[in-house]
Amino acid sequence: MKTKHEKLMSMSVNEIEFSVRAANVLNNTNIWTIKDLCSITEEQLLDLPNCGRVTVLEIRRALQSLGLDINCLDSPEYLKKRIEQMELDHEVAHGRLRTIIAHYLEMAQCRDNYNDSVKRFDRIMRELA
Repeated sequence: MKTKHEKLMSMSVNEIEFSVRAANVLNNTNIWTIKDLCSITEEQLLDLPNCGRVTVLEIRRALQSLGLDINCLDSPEYLKKRIEQMELDHEVAHGRLRTIIAHYLEMAQCRDNYNDSVKRFDRIMRELA
């Protein structure tokens, strides 16, 4: 199962509402996914045909709305943020697991109480017979 981050990175750039110019720049240069876009530098974008500062600004704003930026995959800030998110996801998963275990133990206790009650009932019925 893919994590939220993996889903985001594999998302098509066509899922973002870019201007026609920005969409054409990306599609005509084989930048298909968010990961592709996050792997490129501003200078590389500016070197692309029909890609000027306004288009770069539009692309950066779209990525920033997703908590990303161009050329962010290697930045220390991005890596730190990813680690923090993974730790948070880990804590959430642990919390869910603790809840599941608590419910299981509660159900097991109910089952044991039920079995004890049945045994007591059977013993009383044998004594009365």
